[in-house]
Amino acid sequence: MNKTYEHLSDGQKQRLKIDLALSHHPQLIIMDEPETSLDQNALIRLSNLISLRNTQQLTSIIATHDPIVLDSCEWVLLLKNGNIAQYKPLNSILKSVAKTFNFKEKPTTKDLLALLKDI
Repeated sequence: MNKTYEHLSDGQKQRLKIDLALSHHPQLIIMDEPETSLDQNALIRLSNLISLRNTQQLTSIIATHDPIVLDSCEWVLLLKNGNIAQYKPLNSILKSVAKTFNFKEKPTTKDLLALLKDI
């Protein structure tokens, strides 16, 4: 690809930023809504990269509203009115949601995000 940065699409720019940030295998990375402008395939790739970092004991702090990205997270910190409402493993939060809202099956992260929109 012989494009300058200015001629890349928003999604291409976002993928480039993520790749550059991860290229040195940092112990800690902080990403604010990294899913912005990414298509479905790029979201899945991002989720896989986050999961891989988890297996390598590397820390990723991610602000997201996307269920695909959230699925790759081990721990979740929920904010309400700027304060920490919960900080637990994702599976623990999903079990709590299932019990509170009487889900017959384990809720998905998509269900969790839909419920949180009303809070």
